[in-house]
Amino acid sequence: MQKQKKLHRFFCPNINGATNLIFLSPKASHHAQNVLRLKENSELIIFDGLGNQFKACIESLGKKLVEIRLITTIDKNRESPLNITIGQALTRMDKMDFTIQKTVELGVSKIIPLFTQKSNIKLSDNKFNKKMEHWHNLACAACEQCGRSVVPSISKPINIKEWLNNLDNSNTSEKVRLILDPTAKKTISSLPISQKNIILLVGPESGFTETEIAIAIDKGFFPANLGPRILRAETAGIAAMSIIQSVWGDL
Repeated sequence: MQKQKKLHRFFCPNINGATNLIFLSPKASHHAQNVLRLKENSELIIFDGLGNQFKACIESLGKKLVEIRLITTIDKNRESPLNITIGQALTRMDKMDFTIQKTVELGVSKIIPLFTQKSNIKLSDNKFNKKMEHWHNLACAACEQCGRSVVPSISKPINIKEWLNNLDNSNTSEKVRLILDPTAKKTISSLPISQKNIILLVGPESGFTETEIAIAIDKGFFPANLGPRILRAETAGIAAMSIIQSVWGDL
């Protein structure tokens, strides 16, 4: 039996349901035409980042844009049954990139970059706007790779105390709030989690301060550790996501 060929996936936002002809972005068009060497009538998969995906084919190849014809809707859900938000303390940018890429692959729903007392990350608003665009592109690329059709949202970086103070304390019984703390007595997998909405708080390289942990606990976060070994900041969130998805999700 001949093995089915894997189709390349492309992110294409704002798909207009009134027409079945769309254009890839200039960057995606260049990748399709000049890197992947796709030709007219080549089949591919298009997704809009909102949960919709389509089998499609290349209608025409232009100098700057590739025109795509949508053929049929693909009804295949690869989204996690869990709604996981990660509050990730800002780390050095290459490490932050790694965390975003891998947590998207593992099924995160929302990423909130956080300024903490020990983050030591300072950038101007202009540079952060560029970084936000870069992070969004990373998330889209990770979705293209792993087969997700929903691109997780990434919030503008915010101070952890401000974020914690702004958290909605209504319906807390319907949410699980976890903060990673190497001094905690319980591991994540030992906690009795039955809810599908989880907020995970992950610290920077030097960890959270006692004050930050105290505020989080006051806001309903349960301290949990990741076992006897000390993990790097960019590894901790990925390890926690893997445990959560393995025990209560779909891994």
